[in-house]
This record gives sequence, structure tokens and C-alpha cells, in this order.
Amino acid sequence: MKISTLFLLFAGGLATGCNQPTASQSGETDSVTTTATTTVPATTTCFIKAIGQDTVLLQLVVSDSLVNGHLSYNFFEKDKNTGEIKGSIKNNIIRATYQFMSEGVESTRNVVFRLSGNQVFEGVPDNFSKEGAPIFNSDDAALKFDTVPMETRACE
Repeated sequence: MKISTLFLLFAGGLATGCNQPTASQSGETDSVTTTATTTVPATTTCFIKAIGQDTVLLQLVVSDSLVNGHLSYNFFEKDKNTGEIKGSIKNNIIRATYQFMSEGVESTRNVVFRLSGNQVFEGVPDNFSKEGAPIFNSDDAALKFDTVPMETRACE
């Protein structure tokens, strides 16, 4: 599902729904301005990337420009990471914080994703801090992404 298409439909509906003329009691036409408080319902989409015995699962819940969801990395013979993401989306780029558990230890790191049609591409860090945390470029146009996407799947 394209998030940008949903946004355009919503924005178009708002543009045509506001400032409609109404007739007054005297038969004259007045322009009445109303404030629309309609909100787009949150959409939930799930994605998977499975290569060999490695699996990445991502559930995104998008509401306006806010994103949250669940992210899980299950790499063969490595520690499983599972947790929650919270962040924002702008121009199909998601920047979020991933709070997860691995071997009983809670950790937090930044993650970046790019939505493209029915696929999600995970951001590749430009560098790592001395603590090992990924560092992503602040310029969306300069971000790098994995070449193998996560594909849409049914949410469980």
C-alpha cells in the first residue's frame, strides 16, 4: 500500500470539502468556512525479508506523520532482537528509534526505512558511534539503503 497515495486522497478530500457556499435565509449565497477535524485512520502493514535461515519482520502502524510498530531480527545462530519502533515518516522515509531486547538486555538504536510501493528498504548507516550505534545521514537524499527489500505480507 502506498502511504503517499493515501495521503494524496485525504488531502484532495479536504481541499474539495472545505469552503462550500451555503444559502442564507434571504436567498443570498454566503461563503461559510468550516474547520475540518477529520483524521485518517491508522494503517497497519506488515513486511518480511527471509534470506536462507535469516528473517526480518516489520509491522508498521502509520497515523498521519507518526509511525510505530514492531521489528524483529532473527538471524541464524545469532541473538534474536525483538522490540518496538517509534518515529516519523516524511516523503516515504521513516526515521525511528528501535527499543529492543537481546539476550535479556534492553537496548535502543536508530533505524531508517524507505517505503517504495509494497516494499520497505532498510537504511544502511554511514558510520557507527564509538559505542557501536548506527549513524545515518541527516539528508534524506544522501541516505543509503539495502538492495534486498522487505516484501508486504499478511499481518498475524
